[in-house]
Amino acid sequence: MFTDTYLHQPPMVENAMGIQLAALLRQFEAASAAGDDLAEAAIAHFEQHPDAAIITSFLAWGI
Repeated sequence: MFTDTYLHQPPMVENAMGIQLAALLRQFEAASAAGDDLAEAAIAHFEQHPDAAIITSFLAWGI
């Protein structure tokens, strides 16, 4: 099955598609890292809130 021949794009097109995919993966990694940073900052700021202990004591509301 995996040894069958299949259609290709011209080599320059396949190379360009590979470069585009690599760029998209870098964008995804950057967005993921930014999301992680925002989550950490939100937790840190929430923990400084005067009512954080009360809010996190509610069932299913804890962080």
